[in-house]
Amino acid sequence: CLILLMHGDGLFSSLMQGLLRCTDVTVRKRAARTVRLWASHETSGALLVHCPDLMDRVSSVALQDTCEDVRHEAAEAFGRCAGWVQAPMPQQEAVLDALASLCRSSAPNVVARALKGQAAHPNNRQLLIERPIFLET
Repeated sequence: CLILLMHGDGLFSSLMQGLLRCTDVTVRKRAARTVRLWASHETSGALLVHCPDLMDRVSSVALQDTCEDVRHEAAEAFGRCAGWVQAPMPQQEAVLDALASLCRSSAPNVVARALKGQAAHPNNRQLLIERPIFLET
């Protein structure tokens, strides 16, 4: 996993972004599942969150894809990635913004797991409290 993630200046990230843009629903779903599975692993998950373009793409797919199954897989992937982000990482605000948008979507279980992952890090708790939508969720 690590070799693929670090090979060729983000080649894996670029490949996954391209697959998540594919017109074939099955390809998009499998790409989101791949990101989810990689995000579940301690070393690869911690590296994935440092690929901002991939995180942006996954969150966009989770919110806007035309297929509910693809949106769900992408939301799961984003939720797993969000668990690796801790304040004061530069991705923190973007992750919280995306989670706030996901709170309004149809993936409450995914959002709950992502928020639980965020709250597990003491540095993140104050940032979560400052956003009313997370307390409402």
